[in-house]
Amino acid sequence: MQINKSVTTLIEFEKGHTCHNDFLIMDELDRVPMTTVKKKEIAVKYCDRKILGANDILFLEKSSVADVRMRIFEPDGTEAFMCGNGIIYVADYLRRKNGFEKMRIETLAGVREVSLQNGIWVVDMGQLKTKAWEVPIKSERNDIFINKQIKVGFKKFNISIVNSGEPHAVIFLEKNSLYYNDLDKINVELFGRMIRESELFPVGVNVNFVQKINERTIAVRTYERGVEGETYACGTGSVASVGVARLLGLLNSEEVEVVNRGGTHHVEFSDNRLLLKGVPVTLYRGMIEI
Repeated sequence: MQINKSVTTLIEFEKGHTCHNDFLIMDELDRVPMTTVKKKEIAVKYCDRKILGANDILFLEKSSVADVRMRIFEPDGTEAFMCGNGIIYVADYLRRKNGFEKMRIETLAGVREVSLQNGIWVVDMGQLKTKAWEVPIKSERNDIFINKQIKVGFKKFNISIVNSGEPHAVIFLEKNSLYYNDLDKINVELFGRMIRESELFPVGVNVNFVQKINERTIAVRTYERGVEGETYACGTGSVASVGVARLLGLLNSEEVEVVNRGGTHHVEFSDNRLLLKGVPVTLYRGMIEI
């Protein structure tokens, strides 16, 4: 009689967060990477808060165009284009591993340059993309969706739709009557899901509800696709919100403080590019059985 024996492998991981947007890192730089199918399975299982818990799993692979390739898998198994908080955490992980304080990291949204400056990680997020095909949005024309009214379900929103590495819908309370000037009262789960699931967005969209605090400060709450719920902080969401605020003339500072529920980002304008700044925190390391 033949007995089937399953083969298991112990894989090391590290858990940490930036602004309490938490991640598991799995380093595949020194071994053969797992298949995409296996990565999806691992993300669905271990992002579950009842098992281990994380907003994303970040797999590090060798890159032919940068120092490292970062692949981002969500709790629903989908692969994201970019993660601002995640790339900050990956940069710090590589600093601790290899001593790098400046590096280029490949993502599905392109290569991003990251550097350590006065104890703070700075990510060059590039220029904000605003055209319909860049987001993408279903549109017969090459429209720019900035402060346009759309109807989703039973509600009309004045909304701006951009891409900051990830597709984002940005809704300023100042431009909407919905709970005017009180971000805490917004039902992020309800309205975020309504917009995220709109037929306008062929790949879905992240949704940011934003309140202006003063000329250099905004507060943001984000519904994240893939997580399918509100997240404590979103790096690409902070960048998108600041970029839209500038386009709408709501801010006049070159560096903006973005207050999230999990912590604070700083976003700076430099030569028409957006720089995301943050400080990551390492929590613990462990092993999981594959």
